[in-house]
Amino acid sequence: MEQKISGRLVRSLALSLFIAFAVHSTGQSVTAGNVANPSEFLGYALGDRFTPHHRVMDYVTYLAEAVPFIETMEYGRTTEGRPLQLLVVSHPDNMQRMDAFRSEHLDRVAGGPGTEEWDDVAVAWLSYNVHGNEAVCTEAALEVMHRTIVAAQQGEDWLKQLFVIIDPCLNPDGHDRYTNWFAQYASSTPNADPVAFEHDEPWPGGRPNHYLFDLNRDWAWQKQIESQARSKVYHDWMPHVHCDYHEMGYNSPYYFAPAAEPYHEIITDWQREFQEEIGEATSKNFDDRGELYYTRESFDLLYPSYGDTYPIYNGAIGMTYEQGGSGGAGVLVEQSSGDSLSLKQRIENHVMSSLEALFTSARLSQQLVEQMAEFFEQNRTNPAGKFKAYCIPVNPSNQKRTEQVVEFLQKHHIKCERIVNKERIAQAWEYGTKTSRSLITKAGDLVINAHQTHSGMLNVLFDPDPALSDSLTYDITTWSVPYAYGLQTFGLDKPVLGQPWEVYSESSAVASGSIEPSFGWAIHRNGIADSRFVARAMAQGIRIRTNAEPIMFDDLKLERGSAIILASDQHQHDLGSLISTLQKLSDSCDAMVSSLSSGHPQLGPDMGSDDVWLLHPPRVACLSGEGVSSLGAGESWWHFEQELKYPITMLNTRNSNPSDWQDFDVLIIPSGWYGSTDDDWLAELRNWIRRGGRAIAISSALNMFVDEEGWGLERYDDGEQAQQVSNRRALESSKDRYQSFSQRNRSRAMRTGDGSIYAVILDQSHPLAWGYPDAPYYTMRSTSSRYAALEGGWNMGVYGFEPEAISGFVGHRANQELSGSLTFGVKPMGQGSITYLVDNPLFRGFWENGKLLFDNAVFFNQY
Repeated sequence: MEQKISGRLVRSLALSLFIAFAVHSTGQSVTAGNVANPSEFLGYALGDRFTPHHRVMDYVTYLAEAVPFIETMEYGRTTEGRPLQLLVVSHPDNMQRMDAFRSEHLDRVAGGPGTEEWDDVAVAWLSYNVHGNEAVCTEAALEVMHRTIVAAQQGEDWLKQLFVIIDPCLNPDGHDRYTNWFAQYASSTPNADPVAFEHDEPWPGGRPNHYLFDLNRDWAWQKQIESQARSKVYHDWMPHVHCDYHEMGYNSPYYFAPAAEPYHEIITDWQREFQEEIGEATSKNFDDRGELYYTRESFDLLYPSYGDTYPIYNGAIGMTYEQGGSGGAGVLVEQSSGDSLSLKQRIENHVMSSLEALFTSARLSQQLVEQMAEFFEQNRTNPAGKFKAYCIPVNPSNQKRTEQVVEFLQKHHIKCERIVNKERIAQAWEYGTKTSRSLITKAGDLVINAHQTHSGMLNVLFDPDPALSDSLTYDITTWSVPYAYGLQTFGLDKPVLGQPWEVYSESSAVASGSIEPSFGWAIHRNGIADSRFVARAMAQGIRIRTNAEPIMFDDLKLERGSAIILASDQHQHDLGSLISTLQKLSDSCDAMVSSLSSGHPQLGPDMGSDDVWLLHPPRVACLSGEGVSSLGAGESWWHFEQELKYPITMLNTRNSNPSDWQDFDVLIIPSGWYGSTDDDWLAELRNWIRRGGRAIAISSALNMFVDEEGWGLERYDDGEQAQQVSNRRALESSKDRYQSFSQRNRSRAMRTGDGSIYAVILDQSHPLAWGYPDAPYYTMRSTSSRYAALEGGWNMGVYGFEPEAISGFVGHRANQELSGSLTFGVKPMGQGSITYLVDNPLFRGFWENGKLLFDNAVFFNQY
């Protein structure tokens, strides 16, 4: 197949641009076509300091005004109001027909025939600075924008084969958190000593966004507004190549593709081959400049929510680039080798790898176009996943969560359907039981057929247990959507006819009706919509009761943990305003409100029973600051502010003491290390709990309490078990002494279990389990630590006595100590309690099935 640009010409172009950059980095003037380079525009040499985001946007605006044929677009705003912006560059002839090209390209993705005119024109998207304190990325983006525009002005042929999209900063809030701090504390003359203040970024660091989420784990889940906005514009372009630019520890050499194993099995041979091709081109550039680098290590292609894998599962070539540096490097740092690493060197490497990516994409543009079209055609005609369709039986208890899944999949342009007619399917593979059985579908059940354009993403998201070619992975090894949403799901070996979800839903929709005056009202609770209703109702002063036992009226059954609103409890509301408020809450939260005609049911406790108690709106605080996982604190902060719309106070561990918490009822203790806590602090926390406070400790935060007197949390059941574990580990250590040096990293994997999914049986009578069906709860294991079942407390969930992961990799030593250990438990202490959540139910915001359990701990565990 013809290659439009020879490898020799590409090398020549790369060298000329490198020379231009080298001159530019010395501060000398470099202009072309009357367009100022970044140094000229900013007033300082690029690499002397970090550029604030608003100045980056100023430069983008300047370029758009100076060069009439380029395009810029604002695709969203961050939580703090900063713009998210793209710049689009191509040959001027292409730019005149950009809309026509994009329409043709998207039609080709959808199965259209395409036209010869665009057969060899590809889209390459360069993304910089998804982690805010990896700030060299944005500095490099400034130079790449300039050099690409200069090339376009000069009409260089390689841009005839390419539309280049540049996102100079995916995480402006995190970027400015870091760059503003650095500008305030950096020495006027850069201090390269790693112990200097300018190399010691304070908590929470610039890596996460406003809500302290890692945006590079959010590409697929789209919980953050930056990810949601980017996904929309991404699908408006569907790039053929996506390059994701990062930094890592400053002692590391440069990393670029090809990636490490494991590759997900859906990844095509062509996607592997292109990674090799671009690796060869980039290595030549780095060899010519004497720069160290590595490939095929550390960064694998499995977890679907990265800036490399998400594009790959959408038919593109996705690649990660990592420069040594990050928040600890500042503008100059001394490495462990004794060499100095400057910001200018880091910029140069990212610029060079960016240009090589563009040149390679241009050179192979025709193959890129052909192979992407083939990828999507294969999705439509012969999808590569384990199943040809997925079916979720819909019932009143899971309807809202099913609708959540549909909404989630539609963000990825995945088509969902409703089954129209009852049908018997002889062989259906059931998630959870992992067995095949017959299934009788009914009208209204959800079916997602894999024979569709975006089934690559579908099959990865629904993968019940990803195959691993290598157990040493960079992240979690499973994420399956049916488990994350807690939905009974079946994988089918053939498609099932259905009607588009929206069409069926519109034709079968039943109006929920208005809320009428009554003795009271009730809301079944089985998902985030119902928790949202409860939280917002409490925030507006509506008093809510709940039932510890099932209640049966003639036409209504209230399972444990329903939210019950009695008209007689609402002293602060007249009936008219109460009904108006309930109606608005029902509509905004999508919660179904049922009327109660009486306080005396046919079965179960009356409304005045001790088993129907009044809930008190909790005053909630969450620990944050040094010693706390920023990600863990962010998950709670975001959940309350964005999902529940309920007030939460974030406390700083540096100056917050339990003796000052008399204004709070609930304290969330996220994952963390808590090295600053001491016996006095724990004693004061215990006193706060005994006076009625309720603490919720999550994942690694439990280590603060384990084996400490008075907390009821032990590592092992008894001394005998502890000795058995000690003996076993001694035997394992004895065996390991003969292990070869080359296997040193493999020994770590033997004990790895976090990032896998297990089935746990919940105590349905306990408030933490209210709203869950009588079925296993699927937990994302978030720690490799084990804790004994509580003595003198409530073991609401424990691992089985022969635990095996439902999905994901678990080292052969990791299960040995898990048997019978705690997953979720509550230890009463005086008038209060502490809830131990060994596995994080808010994991990355996407573990939807855990949110109800967490909300129960906050709002309903008040006995």
